[in-house]
Amino acid sequence: MERDYGEWSHPNVINFYTQHRCNFSDLYESEKFFLPKILFPNIKVLDIGCAAGGFYNIIKTIEPTVEYTGVDISLTLIEKARKKYPGVKFLTANVTDIPFDDSVFDLVFSTGVLHMEYHYYNAIKEAYRVTDKHLLFDLRLNKDETGFFTQKLIFENNSSYSNKKNEIPSAPYIVCNATEILDFLKQLSPVPISLQATGYFRKPAETVSTKQEVCMTAFLIEKGKNGHKKTCIQLDLPLKKLGLTEKSFK
Repeated sequence: MERDYGEWSHPNVINFYTQHRCNFSDLYESEKFFLPKILFPNIKVLDIGCAAGGFYNIIKTIEPTVEYTGVDISLTLIEKARKKYPGVKFLTANVTDIPFDDSVFDLVFSTGVLHMEYHYYNAIKEAYRVTDKHLLFDLRLNKDETGFFTQKLIFENNSSYSNKKNEIPSAPYIVCNATEILDFLKQLSPVPISLQATGYFRKPAETVSTKQEVCMTAFLIEKGKNGHKKTCIQLDLPLKKLGLTEKSFK
């Protein structure tokens, strides 16, 4: 039975995702960097955390023949997506329990999602399980000040949110240790063929409880086959500021 999750069905969230993140110009720079390189004709794509389905329109703009599926935890957002894009496959699902068999999709991506998911390690494993080729996702990274913070779900350029503080929902805001994340990704099974990352430091939104700068980092992983033993790593990141060294590439 489909169910809903209050914070992700709040009017603040619904209003934002029905109006934003649905055009190519809405993409983060890291998304613009990776997505056009990994979309090809008739590719099967899974969007984890699809919200109101805006990425269907973005991806179709880049590659019109894509076979797209979107999943999200919020039934309200999924209903909005189904209404806006009739005939497209949208399902409710938790990021740690994706209802598909192994290696079903050519590309699985989840952007703007995992830094708000407590069980992000399990979510990455699950996304990696259902892809046969590429996995694209983003996280917030740092060297020292890492852990679980909070954020109010008020979005930039969204003037329709409630001004009553107690009516504004909250969500986690997770900052990961860069070294720990790389070690985890290199140990995915099967061992990845390649791991690329790009990112930059900036302060989070004012609605986030930490004011430290964090590295907005996108990862692109090419899935390995059974028996593959070594990952080629390319990091376009501020390595020193993240506490990374040449050892990070081995």
